Amino acid sequence: MKMRTGGLMLLVLFSILAISSSQEILREFLPEDLKFSHLPNDTVLNIGVIVDEEWTSHHGLQTQDIQQLVKTTIERADEKYLALGTAKLNFRTNIKLEEDYGSDLDILVSLLDCSKSHSLSRRMEDKPLVHIAITNVDCKRIT
Repeated sequence: MKMRTGGLMLLVLFSILAISSSQEILREFLPEDLKFSHLPNDTVLNIGVIVDEEWTSHHGLQTQDIQQLVKTTIERADEKYLALGTAKLNFRTNIKLEEDYGSDLDILVSLLDCSKSHSLSRRMEDKPLVHIAITNVDCKRIT
């Protein structure tokens, strides 16, 4: 089943807005060391985005469109919700990650196929970040 371009774009947009504006709602799901964060007042919110170009193009999405959408969304959220801080974006299409990747991130949004999403999730599970995996519709949820 092919995912509609607009639907995936909206999911990315809503994911980032939800994290930047609803920290209280998400608090119960966060690792202990993030539960008492001062978001949205932290100085810097580090957001990583990993895009598998092969997977996104298969679903009719262009990397530059995704990057522009994410950048614009973060800039708007930065202005509206991070009044005392800023958001930094680390956008990448190279999915071969360094050993310490993610250690400096607060949020990770990935657009990968199912197996890569699960692999990335296993790598990130010991890191103090929120990982939002956007993947195939029939992919088992990351737990």
